[in-house]
Order: sequence, then C-alpha cells, then structure tokens
Amino acid sequence: PVLPHRATASRQLLNGWGDPLPLIDEITILRVVYQNVNGFSSLDPNNQRICHNMKKLQCGIFLAAETNVNWRNRQMVEKFKAYGNNVWPNHRIIVSSHVCGSDAAHRNSQYLPGGVAIWINDYWATRVMECGSDPQGLGRWCYVTVGIKGGVCVTIFCVYRVCLQSVKPAGDLPATRQ
Repeated sequence: PVLPHRATASRQLLNGWGDPLPLIDEITILRVVYQNVNGFSSLDPNNQRICHNMKKLQCGIFLAAETNVNWRNRQMVEKFKAYGNNVWPNHRIIVSSHVCGSDAAHRNSQYLPGGVAIWINDYWATRVMECGSDPQGLGRWCYVTVGIKGGVCVTIFCVYRVCLQSVKPAGDLPATRQ
C-alpha cells in the first residue's frame, strides 16, 4: 500500500485509529483492553499514565503482554500496583514471569524478558472469583475469573507467545530460551 503524502495529524495519533469507543455503563458492561506493551520500564513516566488512560477508556480489565518486568521481584509488583492505586484504590493486579526471576542472579533485577499482567479496576476487582498463572513458571500467561449477575462466570486469559527466532543470537535470558 502507498502511504499518504500528508503528515498524520497529531490529534489522530493521540486519539488512536478507527471509531471512538462509546460510553458504557461500567457496572453492567465489562470492557477488556489487550496490548502487547513491548516492555514496561519503572523509570518511564508513561507507565504511570497507563491506568489513567484505561480509566478514560472505561476499561474494566487491562491485559498487558510482553511486560519485560521481573514480577518475581516484589518491589516491581508493588511499584506497578501503586500506579493503579492512583486511579483505582481497590484494584487488583495479577502477574506472571519466568521462574528464573527468583534465582539469586536475577532476584533483584527489574527487567526480565516476557511476562504478562492483568489489571482489574475497582468494581470488577470485587467480582474476582479466581486468578492464577501458568504452573510451569514460564511467565507466558495468567488469568482471572470474574462473576457476573445470574451466577455466570467469565475467565479471561492474558497470553504472551514469543516470536519465532533462533536461540543463539537471542542472548542468555530471552523468552525464546524458555
């Protein structure tokens, strides 16, 4: 396809592509947003805006894949939970990262390739029935089950599938080596 010769308006870049999302009743409608974030950094101020943006979108559950955060480092979990607390005081965060993040060599590291996270806003956090992550410890997926009126339950998974690449040039700790 041929790209247009005119520059894209900054307004369009800020507002995204396609039709705007309609306003919803956040109690009766669950809006789920998924994004391969391609890595979070605890030093990046944009990470603090994520929950604010999700609130603007009326997002009930935010799924983030390829977080590149060592979620086995408790300080990192608390830091990202604090970002959510600024917007949703009673939210929940469910995370998963590779078991090697608990090893002595990586325990205090903030960075770990791969990983996934689920943020659940105030209202839907009160509806959580169950949550968890992959029992193999690969940090590839986590899930949350929420209860809805009438006894109906919905289970939502956040899954990260690593790209197909050769292990040799990928380095020592990439998700590919898992």
